[in-house]
Amino acid sequence: MKQVTLVAILAALPLPGCGDDSAVENSDTSSGSPDDDTSPPEDDGPPDPNDDGDDDDNTPGDDDPQDDEPEPADDPFEVPKHEVRLLPYDVRMNNLAALLAVESDHFLFDELHTRRTLLGDHDYANGVPPDLSWNANKMGVWLKGLKPVCSSALWIQRYPNLRLDPAPLLRKVLAREPDTAELQAYAVLATSATSTTRADELTCLAEIGRAHV
Repeated sequence: MKQVTLVAILAALPLPGCGDDSAVENSDTSSGSPDDDTSPPEDDGPPDPNDDGDDDDNTPGDDDPQDDEPEPADDPFEVPKHEVRLLPYDVRMNNLAALLAVESDHFLFDELHTRRTLLGDHDYANGVPPDLSWNANKMGVWLKGLKPVCSSALWIQRYPNLRLDPAPLLRKVLAREPDTAELQAYAVLATSATSTTRADELTCLAEIGRAHV
């Protein structure tokens, strides 16, 4: 790059006698023969300083493959602000009601409906937009509202001995067959409970608690 710059500077310098008529006259009179023309060639002006004198255009331009390469992004990977996003509140409640084959306005869900805005539901009349983020506070409210559901006679009748066989509920929650690792995790959860009733409740909370996303 330094060599190209130096050539351009030298090319831009005027030649000796360029634009000076006396130089041409002195050259003609000093010659012994009229046919011996030693005068400098005519020059239209100083060369373009941007011309490096090289016929091969090696300067990177629009056709240079290097220019076609995209510039690397400053941050190629952006971590989401929220690792878990909630489903809309009404969708979550419909999913929960489907597990019991009841309507989403069933009295078992009163605890959840009372705190619906804390669970991300909207209340446009009071200027509350929907909030689909998930945090520890919402998790606590959600689980507290699920306790009456998990301890209800309707739930126990539909899913008896949940601690011993969580697969029927998992099939509905996951919409697929649970794998071995998932079943083992719920087995460990059940054995760590202080009583069978508590084991059923913890299994219920853990399983339907997964239906929030």
